[in-house]
Amino acid sequence: MIELGCGVGAMGLALSQICSKVLLTDGEESTLDIARLNVGERENVVIRRLSWGEEGEVERILEEEGAFDLVVGCDLLYYSVDVEELFRCVLRLIETSSSSLFLHSHIIRLPQGEEELLKVGNKLGLDHYVIVRSSEK
Repeated sequence: MIELGCGVGAMGLALSQICSKVLLTDGEESTLDIARLNVGERENVVIRRLSWGEEGEVERILEEEGAFDLVVGCDLLYYSVDVEELFRCVLRLIETSSSSLFLHSHIIRLPQGEEELLKVGNKLGLDHYVIVRSSEK
């Protein structure tokens, strides 16, 4: 399992209870320092820097860590980000395994955020399923 944009590592730590190996990634080294403190000596958790748009980053991770069955992200759209770079990274990570799945949970905070997300996902051929919208309680 790989988590994109792990922040301080809370979701990855929770998932490390049920996943045999967890790779936490984020583009900010200072954030990863906090995640390292939170993870401590947990043997099944690895922390690495990953910037979605940087040439060769995903390939290096795949070469060193192998394929991932599960790619997760939470609030990856918290700030204005390049959605296409994010989804290209996801596609590269999930194409290595026919059973891979990308799970993303978020609250839309930016104007037209969900519209952009769906537009780029459709353009790149990603199937999507909306499970729950916060306005649908």
